[in-house]
Amino acid sequence: MPKEHKLAVSTQLLEISGSGISSMVDTVIFLAYQEGSGEINRLLQILKSRGSVHSNQKREYVITDDGIRIMDVYVGQGDVLTGTARLQQEENDRAAAQRLAFDIEAKELELKRLKLAREQAAQGAKIRGEMRGKNHSTASGGRFEP
Repeated sequence: MPKEHKLAVSTQLLEISGSGISSMVDTVIFLAYQEGSGEINRLLQILKSRGSVHSNQKREYVITDDGIRIMDVYVGQGDVLTGTARLQQEENDRAAAQRLAFDIEAKELELKRLKLAREQAAQGAKIRGEMRGKNHSTASGGRFEP
């Protein structure tokens, strides 16, 4: 391939360069490998798709017996999480969500307990007030004496 017709690849930028190449190509899909956590995962990125709105995010893809499966974007700590790192983060997120659900349930139960305690205290005060009223009226023979 002549030097002026190439796909320039760097860690920060992917672009099509050269005279006339960009106008001849409608769609450019960049496939790459990402190594991390002791494994290599496959990434896909749409660099260009003429006349089409497309994501500029990297996506993990998995080749299965049923074909190619493009995974949803899962961003963590500033980069796309893939493979085992993705599975671990998803599990951490599920566990955190479950802990929050338990915390919410505990707070709701505590609120119910406090409401019940308030109702019981109010009822006890009402009963004590009624009993005091009866005691005052029976002590004075049912008559009001100042």
